[in-house]
Amino acid sequence: MLNKIIIDGLKPYGLGEKLRALRLRKSMGLVELGKHTGLSPAMISKLERGKLFPTLPTLLRIALVFGVGLDYFFTDERKRHVVAIVRRDERLRFPEIPGDAH
Repeated sequence: MLNKIIIDGLKPYGLGEKLRALRLRKSMGLVELGKHTGLSPAMISKLERGKLFPTLPTLLRIALVFGVGLDYFFTDERKRHVVAIVRRDERLRFPEIPGDAH
């Protein structure tokens, strides 16, 4: 029962699809990624196909190879590149230091 709960909780993140997309974007094969991560090509294939879910240390090893943070795997891609507009009167300001001329 716990496995089903975990699987159902992780499926929406599409970890395998994101991993495969990163790997293919770098034109990297399963064997090459395995050499960089210490994982077998078979395990990487299972991760990509959603047959296995990675532990956080495994996911971190993969993230480090591709230069992304763990948040890459858990953040909706559409929300990752959000630009915030902050009005002048809403900006945070550092306190003025007396006698400090810029």
